[in-house]
Order: sequence, then C-alpha cells, then structure tokens
Amino acid sequence: MKKTLITRLLTGALSLVILLGLAACTSNPKGNTEALTLSDTDYADMSRWMAYEDKGMDVDIFFVYPTVAFFDENGNPHDYDYVPIDDPGMLNVARAWLGRVEFAAVEGNVYAPLYRQLYFGKLATLSRADFEAYTYAVPRDDVFVAFDYFLTNINKNERPFILVGHSQGASLLAECASLMLGNEKYIKYNKNHIATYAVGYTSSG
Repeated sequence: MKKTLITRLLTGALSLVILLGLAACTSNPKGNTEALTLSDTDYADMSRWMAYEDKGMDVDIFFVYPTVAFFDENGNPHDYDYVPIDDPGMLNVARAWLGRVEFAAVEGNVYAPLYRQLYFGKLATLSRADFEAYTYAVPRDDVFVAFDYFLTNINKNERPFILVGHSQGASLLAECASLMLGNEKYIKYNKNHIATYAVGYTSSG
C-alpha cells in the first residue's frame, strides 16, 4: 500500500522535526509583536515560484531549496553576494535538485518559491555568525514574503501544511516557523502547521 505523504515525512529517519511554531504558541498564545521585514518581491507573479503545484491534495508543502552551486560560462564562480532570483544557472540547478526530491511527486501540493539566496562561493568564506547575518537579510526577507503569500493566498488556513527545507533553506524555514508563526499576525495558522523539517542545518543556540 502506498504511504501517505504525512506518513513518509513523519517516519523519515533523516528528517529533523522542529515544532518551533507550536512552541511559540505555548509560550505566548497571542503571539509576539515583533516587526517582520518582508521584501518587495512579488510572489503573485508565478515566475517567482520554482514549483506551484495545486494537485487537489489534502496537505500543502512549502519547500525552500538549499544553497546551489553553479558557475559562469567559463567555469568560474560568480561575483555574487546574493544570487539574482532569475539567474538561469541557479534556476537549472535548483529545479534539477527539486526534481530528485521524493516528496515532490507524492501526495501533496508543492509550493517552492525562488529567492535571492546567499551565493555558495560567498557562503564558503563566512563564519557561522556572518552566515546568519547575510542569510537573515535579503534571503529571509524574500522567504518571509513568499511564506506570507503562501499562508494568505494559497493555504488560507484550509489545509494542514508542512515546511521542508535543506541547508540554507532549512535555516530560513526555522525562521518562518519561529518568527512568523510565532507572530501575532500569523499565529492563527499554527492550527494547521504539522511540522517543520529543517535538514542539514542546526541552530546556533
């Protein structure tokens, strides 16, 4: 018998489940009032999504892809701090990566926003503190506004949802689960938040 998506994820031996949103609800049922910074990237524009798949399923997956490695036409690293959201090299590698992820083809509606991630060549030069300083700026602002669009225009608190990310994407999803789902504006969505799977990243605290 084919496993459901939820069963696959909840029994995955390599998945790290972080119930940060639930913890935020428990510590402050009304949510915190911290101001959140969202970028002006327009996620109503479908070209801003790597995957936007309404399959009519009973659960949504919000997925943030990891740091991807790609080079210029001469095989050299780009001189990027943040990767342009429409860079063709990034798009090709990120889409290929998503295509290899098992849950992208199982029982769930998959939504994966493009975002201006910290370039892998820059990332390699940074300390942990500097990595977080860079990532919790432009990349987080993009992912926050994409998550806002997902919650308010796609999920609408009508279905359970799971957050899944890897590496740089995992660090950003941990921020979504803690800061956004712990915020008074978004805390109502926790009733449908099943879990956050942040793989390949550990918190510094």
